[in-house]
Amino acid sequence: MLSLTHAKPAPESDRFVPAAQRVAGLADVAPPPDVLLALSKLPNAFAVTTEKIPLVIVTSSLIEALTPAELEAVLAHEMTHLANRDAAVLTFVSGPSLWLSSMWHDGDRGWVVGVLFAPIWLVGVLLMRAVSRYREYAADRGSALLTGAPEQLMSALTKIHGVEPTGDLRGGQAVSALCIRGFTSQRLPWFRDHPPLRKRLARLEAMARVQGKPVLFGRKQLKPPAEERLFALTTAAVTLETALGLKTAGAAAISFKPQSSGEFRSAFDDVDQLVDAVAQQCGSKIERKTDQYGFDWMIVHDDQLEDLVGAAHTLSSELTAKGFGSQLLAAIFRFGGYEHPVYFIYGFKRGAWWPFIPAGKAARDNAKELELKAKLEHELPIEQDLTRWLALFDAPV
Repeated sequence: MLSLTHAKPAPESDRFVPAAQRVAGLADVAPPPDVLLALSKLPNAFAVTTEKIPLVIVTSSLIEALTPAELEAVLAHEMTHLANRDAAVLTFVSGPSLWLSSMWHDGDRGWVVGVLFAPIWLVGVLLMRAVSRYREYAADRGSALLTGAPEQLMSALTKIHGVEPTGDLRGGQAVSALCIRGFTSQRLPWFRDHPPLRKRLARLEAMARVQGKPVLFGRKQLKPPAEERLFALTTAAVTLETALGLKTAGAAAISFKPQSSGEFRSAFDDVDQLVDAVAQQCGSKIERKTDQYGFDWMIVHDDQLEDLVGAAHTLSSELTAKGFGSQLLAAIFRFGGYEHPVYFIYGFKRGAWWPFIPAGKAARDNAKELELKAKLEHELPIEQDLTRWLALFDAPV
């Protein structure tokens, strides 16, 4: 693999070796990896392990394109791959599909193998790509935690993806799954070995918002983290799906206190138009309802959790900016995966989350709710006062 990149130590690498050693220490990667340089017009980086010492390979154009802080964020991403032994995991997962691929080229028996084992090969490829995408999310998260600056990795990823791949690591597809930027250009998401850039940025931005980091590439900066805790749900998305088996049901809603003021109704209509525009851009569907108690609901339908949270945040931010933040009651997000639907509710008044699992017409699964609290407290700002875990049995979600 290294022969494909023609990577070797170079004087230019001296500038970031101290940063690599520092981040390696934080990630508990021992011994610290050697940092090699590959001449390429495409900014990229990847990490591998060898029998003697782990290696991090960066391209010459990456060093030229990034600031020291951005380069450190990329190195932290690669150190996370080393700490998680991702190269070994991907090699193991790709074994069956690679073996079947070699069998296809085995003389006269190739077509027989292709017919008999094509479904197994396809499942193997899809599994390998799915694991690769998940590992990229984990490495992005590791970089944000190691450096404490998710906005630097966001900036680096934006620059890296802004360069057309007219040059590469001279290994192209052979090292694609290991690189911070992949080479596969599949339109179908299941065949990609890297998540889309927008989703990576959305998850990093969610972490930055919780930390109160300035990540917007413009004159504006983020609000204090207490006002941005709504985005913590996207940060916890990996844990929800992989560790708890919960996936978004594609629905969320914002609840408003009834208000007859004409000024409020005018602001509500303005925000309605704004969210409709955002929804059309990301493919969401929005509807408005009034429940039997007279509360107003804005219901968003979208398969992507990031888009659901983004629409809810846009609505709450605009109403708050117009002076009607006190009318916001709660945001509710529905998940599936258990016997009963699982709701995560965000209370705007206290800026905290709590789980709600209805187990009947007027019953709830308190034991399961407390279990979710224990498993998510390190990622979600959970409401500690259990008496405030209000039930929303009739929520139109």
